[in-house]
Amino acid sequence: VPVTRSDSPCGAVKEEKGVQRLEAMLFALDEINKSDELLPNTTIGALILDSCSSDTYALDQSMEFVRSYMNQ
Repeated sequence: VPVTRSDSPCGAVKEEKGVQRLEAMLFALDEINKSDELLPNTTIGALILDSCSSDTYALDQSMEFVRSYMNQ
């Protein structure tokens, strides 16, 4: 999720399109977890990483995440 502005990698926070999207996702997760009907006996969560508005950086983070689970 790009939370920071692309003109300054991992710098200033983009409140409208960055933080609001993040908050919407967290709200949705909370609503799903509160429901007894959607996913009974299951709790879901998220690992949120800032892509710093860089496709390459986002891919690197994704690959590192996958590698960390493969090495367990």
